[in-house]
Amino acid sequence: MALNVPKLAGNTIKELFQEAIKYVKELEGTAKEKAELFEALGKQINERSGYSWMAYYDEGTDGSHVFTGTLAAVLVVSPNGRLFRGSLQKGSVKVGVKDGKPIYTPVYELMKEI
Repeated sequence: MALNVPKLAGNTIKELFQEAIKYVKELEGTAKEKAELFEALGKQINERSGYSWMAYYDEGTDGSHVFTGTLAAVLVVSPNGRLFRGSLQKGSVKVGVKDGKPIYTPVYELMKEI
């Protein structure tokens, strides 16, 4: 499925992020497609914020899609496509190292489903 990436219209980072989440939640696609859409929308937020907002992507140990961002915020697209929001400071994602690379294990009970 080719992704149709909408142009975000919000004026603030908060509005842009909320709009991006709305589009991702509305997408009737796989978890991977939802993650790809958020990544594309995140690039728009990054550019529109003057590059002060970032979201880094990694795959979770459970097959989820983990985005870590500014101020240690976390967004996870679970393997079944549900969206969760949390924080590294609150332990929402356990971070480890395997073969010299970071690994991320979501702790869903410490996150809020959005």
